[in-house]
Amino acid sequence: MSRGLGDVYKRQVKELCEFLVAKGKKPMFWGDIICAQPELIKELPEETVCLTWGYAAEQREHEAKVMAEAGARQYLCPGVGGWNQWMNLVENSYKNIARMCGYARKYHAEGVLNTDWGDCGHINQPDFSLPGMIYGAVFSWGEDTDRFEELNEQISRLAYGDRSGKFVSYMAKTAECSIFDWWDANVVYEEKVLGHPNNRNALFDARIQDEAKRAAAHETIAALKKELKKTAGKLEESCRPMVPVLELTMDAIDLWNETGARLCDIELGKEKDEAACAALAGRLESWFMKYKASWRSISKEGDLHHIAEIVFWYADILRGRKPYEK
Repeated sequence: MSRGLGDVYKRQVKELCEFLVAKGKKPMFWGDIICAQPELIKELPEETVCLTWGYAAEQREHEAKVMAEAGARQYLCPGVGGWNQWMNLVENSYKNIARMCGYARKYHAEGVLNTDWGDCGHINQPDFSLPGMIYGAVFSWGEDTDRFEELNEQISRLAYGDRSGKFVSYMAKTAECSIFDWWDANVVYEEKVLGHPNNRNALFDARIQDEAKRAAAHETIAALKKELKKTAGKLEESCRPMVPVLELTMDAIDLWNETGARLCDIELGKEKDEAACAALAGRLESWFMKYKASWRSISKEGDLHHIAEIVFWYADILRGRKPYEK
């Protein structure tokens, strides 16, 4: 006898939650599926907490509302916006966390769980999640908070030891320069090498092919690097190692933007500037050697080997290897 998806889901979650409650635990589960059928919450043990998540800057309140109306105990779960990004999406996380904390108050949630995910290898420097973590603390405390720029100035001083108060603003502006991001790079790699189908070909995305946009991003990064060097002397000595880490991240965004654009040309059959592509491949590999050293200074090997595999695959493509060869 076949059962509907909702029934199968309910039975599975119910059994798990009942098992945990019997062990004296408080079960929590991600609520993205149950939000489509919020009435199912009544079938679960009353100790169960629904983790209602959403990471968009303009995240809607529908899920929080329907779960509250269904009588769910819930935490609202925003995020610090670092997954699949060389630099955390600082402004996105500010807006998302502020909004979700507001929904938590409006719908009487039991708490907020601020998230930091590690999709596709957790490529970003962990210290770049600090602003998002602090936003979570600030907005969980109350609604009367400083504006984005003012709060970032305070975080720069307190979390990064920057007496100029500019460090977080450099991070936020760096994130805005990313065009061909790590998610795009993974989508292309998985399609070409692993044969994984996807809903869009990132290399045909208009934003990747927008030469003016890429040039503007390149100029912005160059200007940010100059400003960062001026600011470096105003950082407390213990925080100065963050300067080359931020520079390395700026280089990553600049290099991957150019890599995406070059691959667009290859995919579209445009005449290839072999010398420029080979030079880019060399710069990509040199950057990765620095990135690898930075990774190993703070982390275990983890997914570094897989990140290396993707980086060197792109370098090979730039040098002329066929994209479907393993």
